[in-house]
Amino acid sequence: MVTVFTNGTLITDSILKLFEDLPPHAVEISLYGANAITYEKITGVQGSYGQCLKGIEALLDHDIKVKLKTILMTLNRHEFHDIENMAKEYGVKFIIVGPGSPASILILTVGSSPV
Repeated sequence: MVTVFTNGTLITDSILKLFEDLPPHAVEISLYGANAITYEKITGVQGSYGQCLKGIEALLDHDIKVKLKTILMTLNRHEFHDIENMAKEYGVKFIIVGPGSPASILILTVGSSPV
């Protein structure tokens, strides 16, 4: 089984067709902020927040299992609950990763079911 890791901004019709033919176990999308200002301050790419959300929605529209994850950092830590709520609204799992430490220590899940 393959899990695809992406920022979601390049999910195109051809990628969706590929996933239809070769379905991944899941697609994990890095969501750096709960709004365009924070997200794009982190990525440095104007319009990337909207593209990320478009990618998430396209994957969900094609019944592809999506997980959202965020790396907590100074620029986005105040949006933790907003990002968590976005995952809940999409009905997907949410993973938090803290920078600078082993992932096995810092990967947390929100909700009752494990990742």
